[in-house]
Amino acid sequence: MNKPNPAEIIKHHDYDPSLVDRVATKTSNLSHVFVIEDPNPSWPAHFQTFKSAIEEALGPSSCLEVRHVGSTSIPGLPAKPIIDMDVIVADIQGEDSYRPQLEAIGIEMRNREPSWHQHRLFHARKSEKWLMDGTLHVWGDGCPEVERHAIFREWIMGHEEDRELYIQIKREAMKATKEEGGNMLRYNSKKEKVVREILDRAFRARGLME
Repeated sequence: MNKPNPAEIIKHHDYDPSLVDRVATKTSNLSHVFVIEDPNPSWPAHFQTFKSAIEEALGPSSCLEVRHVGSTSIPGLPAKPIIDMDVIVADIQGEDSYRPQLEAIGIEMRNREPSWHQHRLFHARKSEKWLMDGTLHVWGDGCPEVERHAIFREWIMGHEEDRELYIQIKREAMKATKEEGGNMLRYNSKKEKVVREILDRAFRARGLME
């Protein structure tokens, strides 16, 4: 797969809801997963179930890689009970090569974000088929966000101080968001400053920024 350049990797993205194209045909209530759970050793197995189904549905010509990302991918880390995945496809703008195939196996497209590396967001709701909720971030080959996710995961796994800091902000953000009656976007925004600080330390350690 292609690799993004350092300038693309270290650039932080500011979410702008006005630039999001919402395409879901029905709403998805995630209130049942709006909680931080203790680490669960079954999370990697749930990811493998998703990965196998996605790869089979898309085929190797469309699906370049499926990665387990986010807190459920880090051993011993508390997390929301949602399996987060990066799905790298050969042609991100050619939705016919992946959207119908994913929706045929019960993974619904939620929105597209052309301004953010052509990001496509899909969601699999917990069911008899999927024993956990899953979020798919679909990206094109060489997308810097995929590299950012990998760098963050590796850094948290290898640096105990930042690992504990991340756990702390996750719990604080969840508590504050629930008290305010907020949603997932609000929760993520409350973590953003700390996440960026951790990423910047990881970038500097890799020589990607001064």
